[in-house]
Amino acid sequence: MNFCPKCRKKLVVQDFCVECGADLSEYLNNCTSDSLGGFDFSAMQNEANKQLSEQIGLQVENGVLVKYTGKTREVVIPKGVTEIFDGAFENNEIISSVVIPEGVKIIGKRAFYGCRYLKTVKIPSTVEEIYNEAFNGCAELEEVIIPEKVKIIRRSVFAGCHRLKSITIPKGLTRIEDYGLSCTSERVCISDLESWLKLEFDSYYGGGKPSGDLYVNGKLLEEAIIPTSVTVIKKEAFLGCKSLKSVILHNGITGIGENAFYNCKSLKAISVPGSVKGISKNAFYGCSTLSSVALNEGIEVIGADAFYGCVTESIRLPRSIRGLNGVFHPFGNRLKKVYAPKENRQYFKNIFGGIEIIEY
Repeated sequence: MNFCPKCRKKLVVQDFCVECGADLSEYLNNCTSDSLGGFDFSAMQNEANKQLSEQIGLQVENGVLVKYTGKTREVVIPKGVTEIFDGAFENNEIISSVVIPEGVKIIGKRAFYGCRYLKTVKIPSTVEEIYNEAFNGCAELEEVIIPEKVKIIRRSVFAGCHRLKSITIPKGLTRIEDYGLSCTSERVCISDLESWLKLEFDSYYGGGKPSGDLYVNGKLLEEAIIPTSVTVIKKEAFLGCKSLKSVILHNGITGIGENAFYNCKSLKAISVPGSVKGISKNAFYGCSTLSSVALNEGIEVIGADAFYGCVTESIRLPRSIRGLNGVFHPFGNRLKKVYAPKENRQYFKNIFGGIEIIEY
């Protein structure tokens, strides 16, 4: 049997005795097998973990948590587990919190899928992979901190997490797969703007960031100065950043992606440099206070509804414009005047209908 070195009763849990309640963590860290009366504590601890796991309904095999069948609302996964297997907690309607210990490297597919009452989960720094739909449908989940070792947010990992108050994105993240972050969140916390803007987002309206304000190193982003190393504002990059008031685009950016500034309701003015060849559809859709738009020479294409919902009353189109995509013009319904190059007089008249065209 395995004994507590203090009360000599049976030792059951990782670092405390269930009989006398003694905290043995410091004692056990500083002693050898000899000081425990010849016992091999590592074997003793493994046996204790196994017994505890069975007691609370955790099926663990060779370090893999295969299934949870217990009735406990607050689950603490024991040390020694290195992987949470596919569907281990799937559709569990009891658990409200889970503590995952250091040492776990993999959270499998649909591991916590449909755990609709799960509010808190602690993901340790050792986790490297969180697979498809792992937390899909965890509607009550309030905060997520993604560990630094995670490089890809897999498909639909946090889809349906509609009550997130905060989600923290690691600096080393390189890609977000389809619907990986298709959730809402009041705060999207990042370490720096450069690494965020270099992320690859897989799918339209769902592969990108959750709608919510960006916080850079804990500070609300109100002015975005785009780093010179960034050449494309990717789709959905600033989607839903309602507190964003100012954006400075450098002359070197070549494109602005779909929904890049979608619903940035505090943005009042934008100057798009001539290095930008295309402004994609919905790029500034819903920017309801955007009243000043400067389009510089060099811009060639503006996508459908690119500025729909903005309050700008006049716009000057550069001579470099080759196309305004979509059935309707890409500007808001408050537009009253368009300054357009006379070379394409008829084209612009057809696009803008009854709006006053002033040729230059």
